[in-house]
Amino acid sequence: MVKAGGLLLMILLNAFLINKSVIPNRVIKIPSYIISVIFITLSLPLIHLNIHWGATVSMSILILTYTEIINLADCTSIKKTVFKTGFFVGILSLIDHHFAWLYLITLTSLLYYSQFNWKHFFIQLIGFVYPAGFCYALYLSNYSLPTNPFLLTKSFRQLDYYFYDYKLFLVIILAVFILSMVELYNNYYRKKENAKKAFNLLLVFIIFFVLQSILLNSPKFIHLLIIPSTIIMSNYLIYTKHKKFRTFLLGLLLISFTLKFFYL
Repeated sequence: MVKAGGLLLMILLNAFLINKSVIPNRVIKIPSYIISVIFITLSLPLIHLNIHWGATVSMSILILTYTEIINLADCTSIKKTVFKTGFFVGILSLIDHHFAWLYLITLTSLLYYSQFNWKHFFIQLIGFVYPAGFCYALYLSNYSLPTNPFLLTKSFRQLDYYFYDYKLFLVIILAVFILSMVELYNNYYRKKENAKKAFNLLLVFIIFFVLQSILLNSPKFIHLLIIPSTIIMSNYLIYTKHKKFRTFLLGLLLISFTLKFFYL
């Protein structure tokens, strides 16, 4: 019960973070409860993981990373933002070393947002190595480092969690996601340039985590798809002119999740 409560608090925190990311940066212009509802709904199955802290904490840090990257488009303290893009990826790399590949995305983002120069390159690199360097300094000082409680491998040992227990839920998510992608494609030209870049970054994240899962033959990054899926699906549901259909889809998502409990 304590773990479930802690997980719920983390999910609510992440819902808050994702709202603070997309609304102020005008990725989605209209503030709406839909963003939080979708994120919470997609995240609730995490409650059935035996060890969930790595999943929820990595989601928090990835949201912060995404926020800092899209802040590169327009920020008053560019050096601080550049440092954070590397720093958050460095923290993720402590959770799982495969996250280090995300550094290539953050580095490329400097070029994508026209912020690349050698000074920014080294600032970002320092941010990236800082968490590992700090831990290494503690190790050299004979400080006993605790065992990593956030290892994703421990959280995702069984594929059944995704592909058996929530089959109907996943099918409906996929259907809504496809509709959302079609809508995004059809109305992409209407987006502001910064919003276009923000959505392009989400697509890069999706490709990255899917490829990671395939190459590593592990589902430990699958939960991170909740973040881009939430934003893309919210974009569709918020802007759709068919309000009743939107309500129907939201209700369908919630019902498909709760149906599982009738068969426990």
